Amino acid sequence: MASLYFLHADVIECHELPSDRPTRFDASGAILPTSSALFDASIVPFSVTPVRFALVAGPRASVALGAWRESGVVELADRERLFVADREYLLSYDALPIRVDPADLSRGASCPVCDRTEPAGSASHQRACPRCGARACKNCWKGFRSGRCLTPHCQQPAALERELWSPSPTDFLDL
Repeated sequence: MASLYFLHADVIECHELPSDRPTRFDASGAILPTSSALFDASIVPFSVTPVRFALVAGPRASVALGAWRESGVVELADRERLFVADREYLLSYDALPIRVDPADLSRGASCPVCDRTEPAGSASHQRACPRCGARACKNCWKGFRSGRCLTPHCQQPAALERELWSPSPTDFLDL
């Protein structure tokens, strides 16, 4: 799951980006409720596997990605710095591999990497990459080379137990 971080009065607020609907911003850069019909910019999910989001901004919206003013549609990357009106947001795609629900596995499903079969009725040891959806057993995830998902260009960290990235107040610019 992707998150947007916002610094407000020396407190970092986190907003999870939904993968099934847009996140909308008003003219002041505040995040609007889902039901709002009037908005200046949006972050829109356009791919679930891998998780990908795009910034959609109208020509009069005050939106910048890093140092570049944006209008139209542009894909967002991990750790992107997004400015909407007078607010700065940091985007993070960082997430742990997700436990696969045993109900989602066919009977006798084996790990696609090592081909080990899980015992029937046991808790699932398979994990799915939160970015690309690739599945593997817990042991394979721990041993992926370079500590990354095996899918080319995914770059998702493979460690099952690690500190997730979250910004500190010093990561935000002083405006």
